[in-house]
Amino acid sequence: MVKSSYGNNARGYSLITKLNFERMSRKKKLRKLSRFKWFSHR
Repeated sequence: MVKSSYGNNARGYSLITKLNFERMSRKKKLRKLSRFKWFSHR
């Protein structure tokens, strides 16, 4: 029971970290795109 629950928690944690990482990369990409648009507009 404990091992299985621990494995599930670890898997969930890894998924959460992966989602957070993807979100951060997406934010960085969006920031770069917005900066590029800002430069192109000026």
